[in-house]
Amino acid sequence: MEHIASQSALPHQNKDAEYLSAYEWNLQQAFDAVGKEKKNWKTPDSPSIKLWFSKDGDFGTQICNSMNWKYEMDADGSLQIKPGIYTMAGCPEPLMELQKWASDLLSRKFHYQLTTAIANAPPHLQLRFADGSRWELQGEPTPRTKYGSDGQAILLEVEAQHVPCKDSTAKGSECLRVREVNWHVRNGKGEFHNHGKWQTVGLTAIDGYSHPAGWHGVLNVTRFNLKNPPSDEMAFAYLFQGETTRFSQ
Repeated sequence: MEHIASQSALPHQNKDAEYLSAYEWNLQQAFDAVGKEKKNWKTPDSPSIKLWFSKDGDFGTQICNSMNWKYEMDADGSLQIKPGIYTMAGCPEPLMELQKWASDLLSRKFHYQLTTAIANAPPHLQLRFADGSRWELQGEPTPRTKYGSDGQAILLEVEAQHVPCKDSTAKGSECLRVREVNWHVRNGKGEFHNHGKWQTVGLTAIDGYSHPAGWHGVLNVTRFNLKNPPSDEMAFAYLFQGETTRFSQ
């Protein structure tokens, strides 16, 4: 079902804000004021442009720096933008130019049109800017939307070598051998302790992580309980947040 914001009343605006906050919005195409597609925003060295929204009136992106603004929804289908917070890191000139282009557009009032997900089609967001240009964005569920909770931050030790999967649903495949660990500082010295039970997880079970051959160490991850797990062995999903400690490579 397509919802065009210019037809919204206040309850619909609240619903739109909640829906926008449930996804990350990835820029797919950008067009200038005469409808010609712009290509220079998408280069091998530039990050993909993603927007995030909160239902409480914040939105932002990160290109070179993190850029955040406040927004208010108007009845005409526009977002009124108020100044927010920027980080001030220096970056290569192409990234600075890309950031300026995005910032100039997003820092002023713009109109939006939201098309919610239908069957296998992802949600779509169109932004129309004051200079006549427009962006076309595709929604990707946030972890909370995907898994139904905010998850739990944990430390996960990953063994160096792949092992055969124990789970019957993945029999014959290779898995990672992992266990939860905790970090404790005693007498000024930090150490891992309270090691959990070793278990096997699929090679793609840690979203955003690719295991280098021979790497043994500890990862920062967010763990989510799966609502309908295929088995006890595959009861969790993990989101990679960063590498903490490397024991070997």
